[in-house]
Amino acid sequence: MEPLDLSRRDESRSLPEEFSSMAPFILFLSYAAGDFGWHMDGSYANLTIDDAWLTQPYGHVNYPALLNEMEKHNFHMTIAFIPWNFDRSEPKVVTLFRTHPERFSITVHGNNHDHMEFGDYAVNPLQDQLADLKQGLARMERFRVLTGLPYDRFIVFPHGIPPEETFAMFKRYNFLGTANLADVPSDVTFPTDPAFLLRPYTTAFANFLSLSRYPVQAQVPRLELAIQSFLGNPLLFYGHEDLFVEGIGAFNAYADHVNEIQPNTQWTSLGEIARHSYLVRRREDGAFDVRMLANEMDLRNPADRDAVFYITREEDSSAIHSLTSDGAPVAFERSKNMVALRLLIPAHQVRKLRLSYQNDLDPSREDIGKSGVRLYALRWISDFRDMYLSKFSLGRVIKRYYYRQGWDSIELHLEQEWWVYLCIVLVFAGLWYRLRRAREQAARKPSKSPPCEHV
Repeated sequence: MEPLDLSRRDESRSLPEEFSSMAPFILFLSYAAGDFGWHMDGSYANLTIDDAWLTQPYGHVNYPALLNEMEKHNFHMTIAFIPWNFDRSEPKVVTLFRTHPERFSITVHGNNHDHMEFGDYAVNPLQDQLADLKQGLARMERFRVLTGLPYDRFIVFPHGIPPEETFAMFKRYNFLGTANLADVPSDVTFPTDPAFLLRPYTTAFANFLSLSRYPVQAQVPRLELAIQSFLGNPLLFYGHEDLFVEGIGAFNAYADHVNEIQPNTQWTSLGEIARHSYLVRRREDGAFDVRMLANEMDLRNPADRDAVFYITREEDSSAIHSLTSDGAPVAFERSKNMVALRLLIPAHQVRKLRLSYQNDLDPSREDIGKSGVRLYALRWISDFRDMYLSKFSLGRVIKRYYYRQGWDSIELHLEQEWWVYLCIVLVFAGLWYRLRRAREQAARKPSKSPPCEHV
């Protein structure tokens, strides 16, 4: 096979083209090997909405209405939740999430969402990123206490994927994995192996599970979804509140298509997808080999009899704190770059394996306060953009033009000065006032009654 043409790696046709060149081999191996070949334990999918918090509505996200669509069309929605919003949740929305865990879930989206806060070390050094990680987790723990809602220790990075060393840091603090537009760290050259495109997940970087996801508003080709489904890959979709600008049913067609091409698809949270991200194959002696990809795994015995599972996980020098099965410690072997264990699982039973690493996190000692005018202004501007500006067609045009022209990156350099933030706040406040006045005037304007017909 020819090396991957890196000039095409971001184009939607790359996967179909690379798959077509390998399809005869893949089809033969799939047919000939069956369960004796490496495969995932099922088909999984997820829709994630970035940035939203638990207020009704959040922009165009109407939670009760979206629940109706999810139940009709069978899909699951995760909120990529900004930890800064930990104490802002509305009780009615919290209750909705608590009573429908099969449809709603929460995952971590940065800390302050301060642009690409987990990015270039020249802008935000690794030590500062570690402080953000710890504060974000402490805030999420406070969110859990305040709301009673669980969250997945799974990270969606704001504004792009970070360098590989940040991957290692999140792994050390027991994150399950990450999902972003790209699955390759920003400081790593995209792999040239054509087979890399066939899997939207990898542990090649810091032994940390990284998955790629599709932006729904980019119109994902159905052929590509069909190929991913055939390969047994998880299908991850994402958007923002403006995904639903044309109606709360905007995602229904995607969900229907996924459920049509693979009726057994399980729509679930990102954490559950990570726990089921393992490769398994049957051995000739009736046992199973397993490659554990995340640091947590819910391993199911598919056989009608008890079976032995030989489990391996690639590991670096990270210090392991514990490895448990259903809460009980289990013995394992540790080599230079591998953890291995043997586990007997009864027929059709599940064992919950949890691998944790040593770190110094103590959420009770972290400062979760919201200090700094700049961050308050940033979050206020973001809320105004999503919850008010996006309700108007002109506002949506301004928003699209802003990101299309890359002005958010220019803003990042300018806003180091407090006066720039003050100007931005005043501009947005002026826009809000004008939009509100226009809406009030439209509401006061008397409607013209149609002329009466004379008999």
